[in-house]
Amino acid sequence: MLDRSSSDHIVKVLRLEKGAQIVLFDCQGGEYRGKIMAVSHGLATINIKTHHPVDPESPLKLTLVQALLRNERMDLVIQKAVELGVNRIVPLMTERGVVRLTQLRKKSGATLIGPEGGWDTAEQQLPESCGYLPIGFGPRILRSETAGMAMVTAAQLLWGDVSN
Repeated sequence: MLDRSSSDHIVKVLRLEKGAQIVLFDCQGGEYRGKIMAVSHGLATINIKTHHPVDPESPLKLTLVQALLRNERMDLVIQKAVELGVNRIVPLMTERGVVRLTQLRKKSGATLIGPEGGWDTAEQQLPESCGYLPIGFGPRILRSETAGMAMVTAAQLLWGDVSN
């Protein structure tokens, strides 16, 4: 039988019912496949069929160098970066951002994302002089908090463990 919080999520949020197939995660690298056998008094009873060890960590060692953002935008970037498998997040201070850019070095596997207001003239040349390659998404101009997630997703698709 699952605890109240997990049962509420399964029954009220996911709206799963008796007989539904389900995958449960143990937060330690394993997943359990099972079937909902009963829902009674808001609690779900699951019959576990199989256990599969799963390593949720990405094989890529990704670093996201993110220009500091205002308000809860930086929190969102950190949350989504971790969900997408980023190993390290480095806050970057820029001229047009919330604070100032002082030093930049090439980091292996790093994705550098600019500030909300764009790079100033001096900052536009600094990343390339440190070995970063400029990459764009065609004609689209992405918000700073979107650009990092798009780059991490592209890297995971090309070289990581995300597949179709």
